[in-house]
Amino acid sequence: GERPHVLTVQDGNISTSTTARWVVDASGRNRTLARQLGLRRGSEHNCNAVWLRVAAEVDVNQWSDDPSWRSRLTEGDRALSTNHLMGEGYWVWLIRLASGATSVGIVADPAFHPLERFNTLAKAQAWLGEYEPQCAAVLAQHQNSIKDFRVMRHYSHAVAKVYDGRDRWCLTGDAAIFLDPLYSSGLDLIAIGNGLITDMLVRELDGEDVVARAGISDSLFRSLTEMWLAVYRNQYGLMGSPIVMSAKVIWDIAFYWGFLGLLYSNGRFARVADDPGVVPHLQGLIDLSNRMQQFFREWAAVEPRRPSATFVDLYSPMSFMSTFHTAMIGRATDYTAQFHANARLLRQVAGQLVETVVAEKCERFSEDDVMRQAQAWQSDAFLRELRSAYRHEQLTNPISPDWVPGCVPALEFS
Repeated sequence: GERPHVLTVQDGNISTSTTARWVVDASGRNRTLARQLGLRRGSEHNCNAVWLRVAAEVDVNQWSDDPSWRSRLTEGDRALSTNHLMGEGYWVWLIRLASGATSVGIVADPAFHPLERFNTLAKAQAWLGEYEPQCAAVLAQHQNSIKDFRVMRHYSHAVAKVYDGRDRWCLTGDAAIFLDPLYSSGLDLIAIGNGLITDMLVRELDGEDVVARAGISDSLFRSLTEMWLAVYRNQYGLMGSPIVMSAKVIWDIAFYWGFLGLLYSNGRFARVADDPGVVPHLQGLIDLSNRMQQFFREWAAVEPRRPSATFVDLYSPMSFMSTFHTAMIGRATDYTAQFHANARLLRQVAGQLVETVVAEKCERFSEDDVMRQAQAWQSDAFLRELRSAYRHEQLTNPISPDWVPGCVPALEFS
């Protein structure tokens, strides 16, 4: 209704009440409003995480004496980046903090690595000793400098609703939806969500009826998060396949820049409510993302888990990554044209990957499971359209194949 909300804050023995027209819940994982309204929902993505801080500057530059690896970085410092160590069902983060300490985290799918294997400091160090021995050895050298240890079980969660224009409340940040720490997508959701919230609040306080707008923004936000969740859900097994995971990471970043990044840099999320005609175009890209995530799982199932990897220069000549990146800089002169150009390029990139993988798998005649999958891909109408788009676009807008596994020199490890 029109009555203001009454909020009561308890601080020890002191209770304070105030009123507000709108309530925006940013209470984090306490999820205060979602809990009170019965909106909390679980997630099919049931991964777990543990992390610690060590009061030492962990320098991954010292982890290899390979001259080509050490000289590959021409500017910057690897140790100041977020570094990821990956294996089947897990990844480990290494993040240098401003204090000079280093954050070390383990994130794993319990289908491969039950939380009980690494839910204490001693167990986590033993687990690292088995799966990431270099990291474990460095932590052992600084055993007395380990500052803390935290555990988060089943960190991913959802809600039935994020915005309500009639009752004037919104959820943001971890109080709403959290997906996964990989790619730090939580920060993107905060930025997108807060933009939608600000748009609604300003309009309503200026006298506009935002009930319908809130409903559209709520549907948009939850549709985007469902698409984004598919980037992680049932995908942790791919981390044990360097070839597939390398391609997936590149695709995930390209899709993020080419779709979500473009919309955000042009202030377009809040404008979806004003232009319903754009929804089919957004849905088309959501469908593309979902099919590609399925493709990665199908590919991994028939890809040998050989310990090989490739180095890919994302900014090599003819690289689509440069195109997507520069398109996010500032507002597009013609946003609609840029959106459709990005959509065509994303389909071309997807088609290039599918075409390359299908061609390679079709040569493995003696492996029945591989041939069955290759035939399924060939008969898939969605994938056929992507392959056709790739071949058509290559004639006038060629993109480099250097990112596709099999087209770049492999680094083999014994």
